[in-house]
Amino acid sequence: LRQLYSSAEDSPFLESGPNRGICGVFFEELNQASPFIKNYIDRANRYWTEEFNVDGFRFDLAKCVADNGVNINDPAHSDAVVSGWKDVSDYVWDTVDADTYMILEFFGSPTEENELGGYRDEDGDRGSMMTWHNMNRPYSEVDMGYVGGTSGFGADLSDAYFGNRSGYDQPSYIAYMESHDEQWLMRRKKAFGRSSDNTSYGTADFDTALDRQKAIAAFYFTVPGPKMTWQFGEVGYGWGPGECLKESPACSADDPSRTGPKPVRWAYADSTQSPERDKLYKTWKVLLRLRDNHEVFTGPRTGSQESISMKVANEDIVHWIKLEDENLDAVVVGNFGVNVRTATLDFPQTGTWYNFFEDTELQVDDATQSFSLRPGEFRIYTSNQLQAPPAGLVPSAPTFRSTATVGSNGTQDFGNTGVVVAFSGVGGSGEVVTEKLNEAPLGTDGIDESNASQYRFVVEAGGDLSFDDATEIRLDVSTLGGIDDANNVTIYQRPTEDTGSFTALTTSYNSTEDELVAPISSADTLGEFVLASNSEPLPVELSGFDARVDDDAVRLTWQTAAETNNAEFRVQRRPVEPSRRAGSTNWKTIGQVEGAGTTTDAQSYRFVDQELPFEADRLAYRLAQVDADGSVRHFKKVTVRRSVRELTLQGTFPNPARQRVTVQYALPASQTATLRLYDVLGRRVKTVAQGERKGRHEVQLDVSGLTSGVYFLGLTAGGTTRTQRLTVVR
Repeated sequence: LRQLYSSAEDSPFLESGPNRGICGVFFEELNQASPFIKNYIDRANRYWTEEFNVDGFRFDLAKCVADNGVNINDPAHSDAVVSGWKDVSDYVWDTVDADTYMILEFFGSPTEENELGGYRDEDGDRGSMMTWHNMNRPYSEVDMGYVGGTSGFGADLSDAYFGNRSGYDQPSYIAYMESHDEQWLMRRKKAFGRSSDNTSYGTADFDTALDRQKAIAAFYFTVPGPKMTWQFGEVGYGWGPGECLKESPACSADDPSRTGPKPVRWAYADSTQSPERDKLYKTWKVLLRLRDNHEVFTGPRTGSQESISMKVANEDIVHWIKLEDENLDAVVVGNFGVNVRTATLDFPQTGTWYNFFEDTELQVDDATQSFSLRPGEFRIYTSNQLQAPPAGLVPSAPTFRSTATVGSNGTQDFGNTGVVVAFSGVGGSGEVVTEKLNEAPLGTDGIDESNASQYRFVVEAGGDLSFDDATEIRLDVSTLGGIDDANNVTIYQRPTEDTGSFTALTTSYNSTEDELVAPISSADTLGEFVLASNSEPLPVELSGFDARVDDDAVRLTWQTAAETNNAEFRVQRRPVEPSRRAGSTNWKTIGQVEGAGTTTDAQSYRFVDQELPFEADRLAYRLAQVDADGSVRHFKKVTVRRSVRELTLQGTFPNPARQRVTVQYALPASQTATLRLYDVLGRRVKTVAQGERKGRHEVQLDVSGLTSGVYFLGLTAGGTTRTQRLTVVR
């Protein structure tokens, strides 16, 4: 159009008049008041929708459509532009595709954007227009670790939810972390990431930056309202050479512009070349599936049982989001600082809560809960147990955790953590929190031995509790495994988790109690404890364990960071919800995989389970690691859910049959189903099963009284029928 007219002043279709504000900076705008322009836009939208099957449009600078020279700051311009976009949307929705997405980069007032967001959505059955909302800077600041009032740019994530913005009552604006106009989160972390005081933890470290990308996504995808991802943020794009938008000292002169071509990184999608990026990708995938499957993360929070509260302001270091819905409540909590922090928050209700990524339970007897979070650690708790994602995707929470109130001398057993503390010289009282974490310590300064444990213990005392240096820590050797001679193992301690050097404690072995025993380093000091030895084969530790359903099989993969005397892994399985056919809840060994013996190199293993019990909708798997001396140690289980996507009737067996056949069928949702047997003429022979059904089922069919011939099984549910042929022989 610009080429058709030598000057916009000569054009009835373009505007370049004065006071165009941001609109006049870039180009002449379309005059939406022109019937020709209206027809031009409508034809273009129809063409792209019908010819290329696009599912929607994002209109750049959508406020920059002119109205016969009306000043952009004039209220009449606002009315005309809002009306014009309603006309454009009406045409697409009414004549082309009612489900087309209409997204506007509008830069308008809350009143304008809210009006567009609620247009034609009175009944909630038609998509409204969506508007753009830039959250790149606050998400970047939080991601880099500039929280707790340290950010000069602002690190408040509240606006990610429409209900927190004044003037909005429609869940229709798209809050985004990254876009073509903004710097990648990974690049900002690389260039400007924050470190802890002793630099043992820093967001400018590559592996840490990837883990932070998981944490920040947990505080993005769980917020209700439309969301956008941009150009491979799910694999940590923005770290490599050339992956920088020229907008800050983070970039070089050779880096691309906002609209320039970007380097293509196929290796980022290869799990063998980029395993940590692959974990990030899988984490985002899990979060999106969680969001898609549960309305608590998407609904507008308008019902009487629906609510959302957020603690994500600039001054907050520990962030949390609490969401409530009639079917599911959820709590998302994370530490975005660069040092260990204690999270304290009130759960919406007492009872059992489930740590989604860890597949563990948290018993909430008191709604107010406190627990330690490492820098960058986040957790998602749900009020119902959901299908657990693959293990090892995110930094680990405690493997075991136990608390006790101490106010006098004596021995305190911290249960399944394997820790006992014998307190001496006690004064005051306070709560003592003990955790066993299935991960290596962050740094091993001060440890002289060559072999440090790939797990650690953290013991913290609160209140005004004090104690003397005769206080002992005792570790149950039977819960550790892989230690042939405990006399060769030393307990190390440092007062602050993740910070400073370790000190060797005077360690002894109590063979009667099978405990490693050591007095603490100084009065009133607990902290972080690890084991070390020059000779002992401290246990093999998994760095990842993943189970994935692939058609009618489950593929298991796992990795180790190092191994000592590892003879083999035994793969074990059990159904989570037992039935007569699925089997009992006893663990069954279904295969063996040879170990690597002794090695300090990372190892990868895989196993495919192709003989699945048909009726089991959920299956649990675990690994039993066998040492060369025959001792066995079990690792934490992973769980998979076998979804039923469509009405299914399996082929019968045996076929041909003489006496009895097994019939297996499955339904994706609860509905009335009828399974019948017909002869070759279509006459009903018998009804095999009938009633409300859901999931997988297996029945036995007696054919001993039937004459030889061909028969057909028919399964009908929800207006759909599936058939299978059956031959009876005599």
